[in-house]
Amino acid sequence: MEKKSFVDVIREPQNIIALGVTLISICALAVSIMQTRIMAEQRVLMYEQAKASVWPRLEIIMGKSHSAENYQITALTLNITNGGVGPAIITDMRVTHNDEPVKNWWYLFEKFNLPDSIPTYIGNLDINNSIVKIGGNDTFLNFSHNLSLAQFYFKNYKNIKIEIWYESIYHDKWKVTYIEGNCLTEEVSADFSLPSEEQFEN
Repeated sequence: MEKKSFVDVIREPQNIIALGVTLISICALAVSIMQTRIMAEQRVLMYEQAKASVWPRLEIIMGKSHSAENYQITALTLNITNGGVGPAIITDMRVTHNDEPVKNWWYLFEKFNLPDSIPTYIGNLDINNSIVKIGGNDTFLNFSHNLSLAQFYFKNYKNIKIEIWYESIYHDKWKVTYIEGNCLTEEVSADFSLPSEEQFEN
C-alpha cells in the first residue's frame, strides 16, 4: 500500500473539511471563553455598582444651645443621621465612659457622681438593632426637659465614646465612632459582632 505524505493527506477534500471544522470549533471555544470572562467581569461590576447605590452613611450629631449670659445649657440632644443613599441597619452599639462600657444611659449617669438633687429622666430612643432610613434624622438622647442633667452630660462628654456598627442591605459593614464632637467612619469585617456584655441597651 502506497504511503501518502502529510501534504497529500491534508489536500484530500474530506480532511480539509475536517480540519476547517476543527479550526472553527477551536475559534468558537475561544470566543465562548472570552465572552464568559467578559460576562463574569460585567456581573462583578454590576454587583459593585448595586452595592455602591445603597451605601448608607451614619453620623452622630450633638445639638446644643446655651445662654449667652452665663453659658448654661438651654437645649442638648444627640441625633443620628443617614446621609447615604441606602438604609442603615444598626447591628451593634457600645457606649463607654473612660473606656469602660456601660449598659444604658443610667449606668452612664452614675459615672458622673450626680448630687441627689439632680433627677435622671431623659427622652431616649432605642436605636440598637434598628434601621435608619435614607435621609433619616432621629434624636436618640434628649435632655430638653432636664437641663440640670444636660449640664453634667456636657461637662463629661469628652470622656464618653459612642460606637455604632451598621450595615447595608448587601451586608457591607461600617463603624461610626463619636468622641469629643467628632465622627470617624471606618469599614469593618462583615462578620463582626460585639460581645453581648458590651452591647448598649437604650
